[in-house]
Amino acid sequence: MVSVIVPNYNHERFLRQRLDSILGQSFQDFELILLDDLSSDGSQALLESYANHPKVAQVCFNERNGGSPYRQWNKGLGLARGRYVWIAESDDYAAPDFLEQLVAVMERSPGVGIAFCKSLKVDETGREIGSTDDWLADVGRGLAQWQTDFIARGREEAGRLLIQKCIIPNVSSSLIRRETLLAVGGAHAAMRYCGDYLTYVRLLERSDLAYLARPLNYFRFSSQSVRTKMVHSWLHEREKSEVLSEIVKGFEIPKPELECVRFAYFSQLLRISRYDRAFFWNFVRHLPQFQSAARNFCPSYYRSLLVTLGRMLRGSIVSRFGP
Repeated sequence: MVSVIVPNYNHERFLRQRLDSILGQSFQDFELILLDDLSSDGSQALLESYANHPKVAQVCFNERNGGSPYRQWNKGLGLARGRYVWIAESDDYAAPDFLEQLVAVMERSPGVGIAFCKSLKVDETGREIGSTDDWLADVGRGLAQWQTDFIARGREEAGRLLIQKCIIPNVSSSLIRRETLLAVGGAHAAMRYCGDYLTYVRLLERSDLAYLARPLNYFRFSSQSVRTKMVHSWLHEREKSEVLSEIVKGFEIPKPELECVRFAYFSQLLRISRYDRAFFWNFVRHLPQFQSAARNFCPSYYRSLLVTLGRMLRGSIVSRFGP
């Protein structure tokens, strides 16, 4: 019933815990697909040691690094045979009843394309350092919404959550209906940071979202994680603007809510530009790649952004070289 895809890159020290947490699930109707994106640590040897396990359907090693985690998602999707897909990232791990609980939700609700649960955040040693409540507290109706299970209708309700932020901060916490993921063309692999966000948007343009308030997933925060690297990245902000532009086109967002999101997004760009000089110069240098999506998302705020950035740029040049 479930195809479990484990895309790995240099996570040897976390892999055994990840794989054992999958193999120890109370729900056992699954196949396990193990992928490695040319790791330079001992990951491949460890993965090979699981190759003869009866649950392991495929072990695939890339001959060169694919450069994007979302390409690995799609590689696994191409090998998958299950009704549902669980993309279980190699540095995370799960509670024993993760699949049992999420499969039950999907089976009861055929209109749901993706279901996800609360996650507990852990550091590199496995010490709990919080939960995804921190991330979701300012989304929707606030923290209270995320303390109970719910189903949000795709185009009607999910869009109002998605416009605020990527509400699924960790793909390991989710179960996806395979036919729906195939129908949207799989994961959006052209992006480095926001391919997951855009994939969820496209899934929810044609299906519903389910949430379980029970913490069944353990989300690892480490110095090598993509989420750590994307903080204040100009490329992340450019990709995010493209996602927001698609949400505006694909969902009915009430105008007051949309204006609040527009203002907050452009204000954040200016705030980062003011105190992070590396971000500012990269942002200015790559502005042509950003402008199309930003104009679609909100032309009036984009014009104000250009004016302010121009003043900041002139001020930087004057301070460096004189008038």
